[in-house]
Amino acid sequence: MASNRIFLGGFSQGGPVALYSALAYSQPLGGILCLSGFLLPKDSLPTQIRQIPGLNVANFAVPIFIGHGTNDQNVPLSLAFSMANSLRRFDPNVNLRIYQMGHENCEAELNEAIKFIREIVPLA
Repeated sequence: MASNRIFLGGFSQGGPVALYSALAYSQPLGGILCLSGFLLPKDSLPTQIRQIPGLNVANFAVPIFIGHGTNDQNVPLSLAFSMANSLRRFDPNVNLRIYQMGHENCEAELNEAIKFIREIVPLA
């Protein structure tokens, strides 16, 4: 399978794992999904990126879908905005979507995530 048909994704702490894994992967990926995730601290992203073992620029412009809830008590919505703004300094393809939910997934978020993937990699 071609690498540009592969997406990495994660929920909560899995979001930054997906992001950092993509930045360390040597081939261009299809995209990254970060659901209810975060990056901390917000101002150290350039430093964090430089410290990734095996850092590769192949995925610096990969499409990124960020979904987050307005009522998330575990990961505040402000962290989603900070993450999106930090990532946009390197990658203009950041798609931030906000939903009326807590630290969870909802049908609307999952449907938009599927649409995000299908727009990049249409079904054969």
